[in-house]
Amino acid sequence: MFVLVCRFTELYVEEPTSTADLSVMIQDYLKNDCPSNPLVEGIVRLYRSLKELSKTKLLGGTGRSPHYSLRNLCRALEYASNHRCGSFHRSLYE
Repeated sequence: MFVLVCRFTELYVEEPTSTADLSVMIQDYLKNDCPSNPLVEGIVRLYRSLKELSKTKLLGGTGRSPHYSLRNLCRALEYASNHRCGSFHRSLYE
């Protein structure tokens, strides 16, 4: 296994944190659902707020602060886009 891993180059890329970058990514994930600008802006604000609150105030079920990453956001957007819970807005809520 180690031999295989040595043959690849690992690149570290910072998570996009600007509102513009996050908006483009969210619009791309939800492109089939034609999201409005206020909806996209709301998702960006929610994501950024959760990341900030997780550093200072939020605690998970184990008593530790939760970790919110871009991967979590992408998975949630993909789920909302692919699994209908009645309406698109309800899918986002779930």
